[in-house]
Amino acid sequence: MRVLGIDGALGGFSAAVIDGEAEYEAVSGRPDALEAGLGHVAGVLASAGLTVRDLDRIAVGIGPG
Repeated sequence: MRVLGIDGALGGFSAAVIDGEAEYEAVSGRPDALEAGLGHVAGVLASAGLTVRDLDRIAVGIGPG
């Protein structure tokens, strides 16, 4: 199963792909807005050699509150 995880809560931004046992991640300690966050997502997908259409699931952290 191929899963993209995205979280932008608590002042940082992270994106990760799990493809079977392989893991790829992009982490920023900054509160990256949508444009920079989408760049991290695109980068982690490229590192995994995947496109959005290749994903089985997308998991999103909704943060506190």
